[in-house]
Amino acid sequence: MSDTRSESRRVPGLLRNRLHAGVCGDQEPDQRYAAPNLSNVRKVEYICGVLNYPLSAFDLDLPLPVEDWLASDDLSIISSGLYLSDLRAQFYGRILDADDADLDKTDAWAKQGQAEWWQFRFNQLLNRRRSATFIKDPRVLH
Repeated sequence: MSDTRSESRRVPGLLRNRLHAGVCGDQEPDQRYAAPNLSNVRKVEYICGVLNYPLSAFDLDLPLPVEDWLASDDLSIISSGLYLSDLRAQFYGRILDADDADLDKTDAWAKQGQAEWWQFRFNQLLNRRRSATFIKDPRVLH
């Protein structure tokens, strides 16, 4: 008897890998950044170049020391942190939007929130270095 389910349901992790490849392989320029032609592909290449990490082994779930990056004075490390957190936010957002019961979404909410928080912190640090002004957090806890 043949399996009539879609390919993504027969192979665990295949949809996750396709979503990952979709984010990391996006060659459309990201208009949110001032750098011309900065696509997700270039962000991944930049991160791997700064870390001297093989491009073929890069994954957004790698346990990279972003806390240490935030404390760094190296602008390339800080930029890598911004790009990594942006890519992670996109990736976990796509996981949450996917309509697939087999896709594990339990950690995606927390990881997307963490990515957005790190993205804000790296953006704040870069802006402070560039213009000596501090961006306030628009969220207020009551």
